Parts: sequence; C-alpha cells; structure tokens
Amino acid sequence: MSSQRLNSYRWNGINTHGKRCHGIRFADSTIALQQQLNDEQISLISEQSLPHLADIWIKRSLSPRQRQQLMQQLASALGSGLSLKQTLANMRCDLDDPRLSATLGFLHASLNEGISFYRALTHCGQFPALERQLIYTAEQSGQLAQTCHYISDYLERQIQLRQQAIRALSYPALVFTMAISMLFFLLHVIVPQFSALFTRLHTPLPMYTQWVMHLAQLTRHSLPLIGVILMMLALLGYAYHHYPSYRLAFDRLQLRIPWLGQWLEQLQRVRVETLLTTTYQSGLTLKQGLECTVTACSNLAFEKRLRNAMSDLEQGQSFYLATKKQKIFAANSLQLLRIGEESGTLATMLKKVSEIDSKQLTLITQVSLDLIEPLVMAIVGLLVGGIVVAMYLPVFQIGNVIH
Repeated sequence: MSSQRLNSYRWNGINTHGKRCHGIRFADSTIALQQQLNDEQISLISEQSLPHLADIWIKRSLSPRQRQQLMQQLASALGSGLSLKQTLANMRCDLDDPRLSATLGFLHASLNEGISFYRALTHCGQFPALERQLIYTAEQSGQLAQTCHYISDYLERQIQLRQQAIRALSYPALVFTMAISMLFFLLHVIVPQFSALFTRLHTPLPMYTQWVMHLAQLTRHSLPLIGVILMMLALLGYAYHHYPSYRLAFDRLQLRIPWLGQWLEQLQRVRVETLLTTTYQSGLTLKQGLECTVTACSNLAFEKRLRNAMSDLEQGQSFYLATKKQKIFAANSLQLLRIGEESGTLATMLKKVSEIDSKQLTLITQVSLDLIEPLVMAIVGLLVGGIVVAMYLPVFQIGNVIH
C-alpha cells in the first residue's frame, strides 16, 4: 500500500454466482480497487471516482458510536479465536452502511497485502490518533483483543458523558430560546396594540406599564443593535477558535462560574480518568497516557494543568504529587491514586476513581436538571406574566374614563 491519497470509487461487478453487484470502496488507484475485488472473486465491470464533495462526505471520520460497535465486535471475535482478517470479512458481509462497508473492505484488503492494522487505520483516516496509538501498542504486545475491548468501553463511556452534557444543557437552552421568542412577540406585536388603545382613551398609565411600553418601542428599532450583537458574537467565536490566549481566558472563566464551572471540571476529570485507565491498561506508560489526555481535553485551562503535570512527571515527581500540585483530581480521588501508585495497583485505582466520579457526575447532572426545570419555568412565568400584568393594570382605569 502506497502513501498516496486514498480515493473513493463507485463500482459495478459480477460475483461467482453470476449476479451483478455494486458498492463503494476506498483504494489508492483503480488497480488497487480491482485487486480488492479479485480477492473477493468479483469481476470488475466499471468504476467511477466519486465527486469531490461526496468523496469528502464518505471519508469523514466514523462517529463514536460506529467506532464503539466496531471495536466491540472486534474484541468479541478476536477473543473467540478468529483472525483479524476473517473478523473484518465477516463484519463487512453483514453491513448495510456503504461507508462503513467501504472502510472495512479497505482494512481487509490492506491486511491481505501484509500491512499492519495500525498502518491501515492511519491510511484510512477515519480513526483518531488516540485509538490508532492504542492499536499500535496492542499489536506490539500481542493484546489486540483486550485493547479493542478497552477502546470499546472507553468510547461507550465517552458517549454517555456526551449524552449527559447534551441532556443537561439542551432543555434550559430550548426553554430560554422559546422564552426570548415569546417576549419578542409580546413586545413587538401585542404591547403596541395595547399602547394604541391607551393613547386613544387618554388613560393614565402606571409607571410600570410605561417602562414596558418604552421597552417595546426599543425592540421595534433594535434590528441594527441585534446585527451588531451578532457580529460581536461572531468575532468572539473567531477569536476563541484562532487565538489560544482568548480561548484560555474564556475557558478559565467557564471553570469559575458557580455550578457550571464545577460541573465542567467534573466532566473533564471523568474524561481524563477514563482515558488514563484505558491507556494504562493497554500498555502505555503514564507519560504517554497523559499525552493522550492532553489531545482529548476540550478545556484549554484544564489542558494546561495536564501539561504542567506531565512536565512534573518528566522531572521525576510521582504521579500523585504531580496531579495533586495541578489540582487535576479531587481530594478523595488523590488518596486512592496514592495508594494505587504505592502498591502497584494504579490501573485498578484509576478505574475505581473513574467509576466513582462518573456516578457523581451523573448525580450532579440529574439534581441540576431537577432544579433548573422549575427555576427556568418560574423565570419565564415572571417575564411573561410581568408583561401581561403591565398591560392590564390600566384596564382597571378604563371603566372610570368611559364613565
């Protein structure tokens, strides 16, 4: 297998039973594509390179769920005694997803050429560096089945963490969006109608009602202001993604926000503990494991702590002291890690700490959701109800004006 760019092909052929078949494959060239199909006893009739956009779409990275299911099946099949080639061939036959089928077909063809699984994953380009590094270590140590099992568990836990994060933030965001839309509708449509009615009747208005009516007038002429705000948000987003200093300051600010900062820090801790457990069990050193966690960390401020801990570890400090100095783990977790490091059972303690913190994160998320839901509803009720009350306060005086 050459190191040139991988291409995507749509092909048509005839199998050994004389039936027409078709599909999508990854190959370095049409010759390599033909070789892949010949190995499966398929005669190639025609092939066509996919358009550029379709090529980009089909070669994008596999989703975490797809990779988790793939590693889980590999671990089960390899653990039962099947070879890697036979496992990939069997998995590809039962797939309906053309993209995943093309990926497995390319991996199987690469193994037939004598290419290592690690190099095939690298050339494929659909697997992150962390998983490729773990596979490389597993091939060197002969623990591929066990490592695939570790990767599957790690991905499953990452998927659960992501679902927890989405569940914790999606409902408040949805309610907030609906509340803002409702407020804008009331101020932009309903309040002006009441304002016109009060003007015709020359009704004296309470101060609170006047404030709401002034606010409604502002919203009717707020389109330029909204445009400026959106532009500023876009500039802040650009600075966040292109200037590390701005991103570091923003991530530090996130960790200092009450409740949200504690929740985000707990989320980062669980990710680090889960990843360290996986890498340590797979045969990587602590330093290599920390390097992997640095690349997987989503908060730049927490990533800086990890880099400092890795530097302290290189200078000869123990894992316990390095992580304690940078405040990476909670105090109760540090005691368990210290015992594990001194007794030679660090992998077991990392797994235990990860399980404890995962349960704690789940509990924090659930309690927060239970508290946020009535709080958000109360705020929405106060805002909407406040506008309604402001509009109906003068109504009680209309009877006197008519009389």
